[in-house]
Amino acid sequence: MSELTGFLVSPQQAGWWRTLEPSAISENVNRIELKLHSAMSVQVLNTRLHAVAEVEEILRTRLQILPG
Repeated sequence: MSELTGFLVSPQQAGWWRTLEPSAISENVNRIELKLHSAMSVQVLNTRLHAVAEVEEILRTRLQILPG
């Protein structure tokens, strides 16, 4: 089992989590819509999005409910 690291959620986040039904938690995903002004291959777009995610930690953040 890997060791957990990170920070506690804020009071606002904790309140939001409490309002969710257990079945909705695994379905809650954020999405983004991009409007491209020039042609770009899917491979180039994927590479650039992964590069941004490497720099911006919040884009790699996952919240998990722990037992107890």
